[in-house]
Amino acid sequence: MKAFCIRLPVISGCFVMIWILACNRQHPITSQEIEESQTIAIGNIQLVAIVKDVLEIIQRGLLTERLLKSNNSTNEYTRYPTEYKPVITSNYTNISHNGDTLTYSGTITIDYGDSSVCADSLKTPTGKLIDTFFVTIIDSDINGKSPSVSYLGSISFENFRKGNTSLSGTLVSQSVDQITTVTSEDARLTYTDGSSTSWNGALTYVYRSSEYKEDDCWIISGSLTGISRIGTAFMTSISKDIIYTGRCQNSGRPVSGNIEIISNGVTSVTDYGNGICDTLYTVTVREAAKKYKSDI
Repeated sequence: MKAFCIRLPVISGCFVMIWILACNRQHPITSQEIEESQTIAIGNIQLVAIVKDVLEIIQRGLLTERLLKSNNSTNEYTRYPTEYKPVITSNYTNISHNGDTLTYSGTITIDYGDSSVCADSLKTPTGKLIDTFFVTIIDSDINGKSPSVSYLGSISFENFRKGNTSLSGTLVSQSVDQITTVTSEDARLTYTDGSSTSWNGALTYVYRSSEYKEDDCWIISGSLTGISRIGTAFMTSISKDIIYTGRCQNSGRPVSGNIEIISNGVTSVTDYGNGICDTLYTVTVREAAKKYKSDI
């Protein structure tokens, strides 16, 4: 019984200490913390968007190469002015056909050149993307299903830039049909002032095609860790799927979704809205909410 009486104050003291620590963590947030959290949030927004752009560029490039090799006059880049069209070169090797399965590997280079002839350097990339890939296609006529396509690619960059950021490092892209998971290997976004955001982790991009292009959509989920452009560590979670739609493609931003970021014990939430086609999003840090206009 004595032992119980001796331990009870100690245990009670522990609860008091935990309560004090918990209260201390809810200190009033400073304007500097708010500003830093907003900066980190914008960096995460940019990296999610530029990875999606890279996937679209690679997909268009691969499709264009297949069309040109089959003497099809259709080109995925025909809707772009001449000065915006990249130069695409490719090399296919190790082509193997076994029953209903076709496998091949290769490299495709998509070169946008520099921005000297580009009227809108904010929207049009510059530099090169190099994708070294391995593809497996299984042709199945069961229930009229389309062939199943799996793809593994390692994407690197040479002076690749879009807007005010350049992308370096490697992205590993693994797809099965329309679901793509992108993992960072020393990937880094660098800004014009020399600061940069680096990250690790995986994002999943699901592409859903429809009869009409405007009804197509990208659905993005996943989580990341990294170092922000101000030198602080962050943890990112897409708490509500980010959705891009073909109907709102010209806005260059999602129509809905939330990104939650924790850095230095402070949580920020980016909200893309409720499906409206606009260029606005909101970053909330505690009770402080600020609207931004996307420049992506």
